[in-house]
Amino acid sequence: MNKFGKYSCLFLLLLHAAILNGCSGVPKAPPLPSASATYEAIDDQGTVVKMRAKPQRVITTHFHLDTMVLGIVPSQRMVAISQTAFDPNVSYMVQEAEPIQHRMQEISLEKVVSLQPDLIIARETTGMEKIQSFRDMGIPVFVVKAANSVQDVKDNICSLAHALWEPASGAKVIEKMDRQLERVECIVAPYKTSPKSCVLVSKMNHTYGGKGCMFDDMCHYANVKNAVAEIGVQNGQIISKEVMVKANPDFFLLSKSWELKHTNSSDYREEFLNDPAFQSVKAAQTGQAIYFLDKYLYASHQNCVWAIMKIANAAYGDVFDLKEESFIKGY
Repeated sequence: MNKFGKYSCLFLLLLHAAILNGCSGVPKAPPLPSASATYEAIDDQGTVVKMRAKPQRVITTHFHLDTMVLGIVPSQRMVAISQTAFDPNVSYMVQEAEPIQHRMQEISLEKVVSLQPDLIIARETTGMEKIQSFRDMGIPVFVVKAANSVQDVKDNICSLAHALWEPASGAKVIEKMDRQLERVECIVAPYKTSPKSCVLVSKMNHTYGGKGCMFDDMCHYANVKNAVAEIGVQNGQIISKEVMVKANPDFFLLSKSWELKHTNSSDYREEFLNDPAFQSVKAAQTGQAIYFLDKYLYASHQNCVWAIMKIANAAYGDVFDLKEESFIKGY
């Protein structure tokens, strides 16, 4: 980065710090209802969810929801968490999740009854039949849409913080995200004139990674072109070999999960790069196929800021020092 770029970044970061120091508009926690009153939160389906007390025994139906909730409230307020939370290849919150005793692969009605939650946070993909079954048992259920962009993540954190009666904690999470995103914008700015392009080789049956998904938006923030999105491929469409060849990326990002099919991680990479179908592709010609942990590819939560930095590093060298990477929380 040239001298002007460094000073510009420094100025923006100092300005951001000054704004934060002078900010007095942090949302206040909602007032506690009286014994006869209820506290209301409106979920993403427009349902008014009523609670008589601050939730203390929370369950979610999805790992990404676990991640956002644990970023807003401490582990003592979660009665169960996804088993995935303890896999460092996927999770940023292994340490924070450790005190939570009940670990689940999936949510069953029987398990929910035994845990006696006072709030369930579900994704729309949980299904209305299951959601209604929980509600029929008298358990409040707050439904959140899946996050397909950084802005969606912020919106989810805001609504979850309200449902958990912790708006100030949610605001702090978003503040920490914004601080890192401003830093990213400064550092990747010099590469805007000649951005690199990539293709994600996803473990999700080659249907994840097109235009409109979280990975696509993270690439945008990293100033990296999502090559399949550039040629019009939408998320959910199959990213075939033919599509990859047409996209002609500068580098491939390989989901680390693929190595499970091989005796060592280099096998799949070499097999992939030596595929005759890819010999005209820039990434194959230069040997640019980079393994990524899944936590950097499917980060539909507040820790997406670290994934964005990781993508930028893959494109432009180690422009970010990820030693400071940590679970982002508001408490």
